[in-house]
Amino acid sequence: MKKTFRFLVICGVLALLSTSVFANKVFSGEGETLQDPCSGDGKTAIYAEFYKEIKGDQAKAYEAAKKYLACPAETGEQTPEAKDAEAKRVAYLKDFVAKFE
Repeated sequence: MKKTFRFLVICGVLALLSTSVFANKVFSGEGETLQDPCSGDGKTAIYAEFYKEIKGDQAKAYEAAKKYLACPAETGEQTPEAKDAEAKRVAYLKDFVAKFE
């Protein structure tokens, strides 16, 4: 009985120690691609995060605003309305960052 108990304890310890090996591996899908944070969708997600945090945790909103402002302005095929909206967002975020600092 002692040998069986000792064997089970050793197996349990080895199993617990081996979980850290599997926890460090990153698993991803085959067709999964990482989204560029400065793409149109990425910038929209960053602005949504900023908008969500503006009333609550302003430190998080400040970090999101700095991420958004770090992205270059979009160039290419945009409607005048989209360019105007982008300019207003950038102006608002710059004003917020200046006031927060």
